Amino acid sequence: MGQYNIKVKNVKMKILTILIHSEAQQALLDKIRSLKEVNGFTFSHAEGHGTHVEDNDFLAARDKVVGHSARLRVDMLLDNLACEKVIAMLKESKGPLKGHTVFWVTATETSGHI
Repeated sequence: MGQYNIKVKNVKMKILTILIHSEAQQALLDKIRSLKEVNGFTFSHAEGHGTHVEDNDFLAARDKVVGHSARLRVDMLLDNLACEKVIAMLKESKGPLKGHTVFWVTATETSGHI
């Protein structure tokens, strides 16, 4: 067996997951890149499905016709302070992010590079 260089962080980290409409991608990208606390993030394309489509302000007119919302999922591994800063930035956002951003935070037991 070969030897592996495994680096594990013992700092309490969190995964911040953000869902936005795909039309807000550039706005969110600009905001995230302006934060020095964020070292990296992952964008994944997603489709939002659910009930009460007519009442959902998150959906554009096109989404209501095709039956799903083109969304973007963003995942970031952050320490507590950075996570709070990104959430504060989201809450203060205007434009395409305001009222159309969903997020959640998940505790992470360990993380590292293998």
